[in-house]
Amino acid sequence: MADKISAEDFGKMKVADLKKALKERGLPLTGTKSELLERLKSAVQSEEAATDTTAALEGNKILITTLKNTQQNAYILGLVIYKLSSCDFI
Repeated sequence: MADKISAEDFGKMKVADLKKALKERGLPLTGTKSELLERLKSAVQSEEAATDTTAALEGNKILITTLKNTQQNAYILGLVIYKLSSCDFI
């Protein structure tokens, strides 16, 4: 994957650098510097959105797993309590 580029770096980039970053992303290399700059900004924003979405999905997977484990533990605890309540203790 391409190196991480911050928004502050965009304005400082030369056309050759913009084209290199666009090429790494498989994007068109034609246009004026401002067009290349906008294309790269858009691509980076899309990459960041995809990263945020992936992180949110991973967080949801962890939450779902935790909830499933909690439900299983509650079920087992219920069985134990039921079994203990049916036993006669001296």
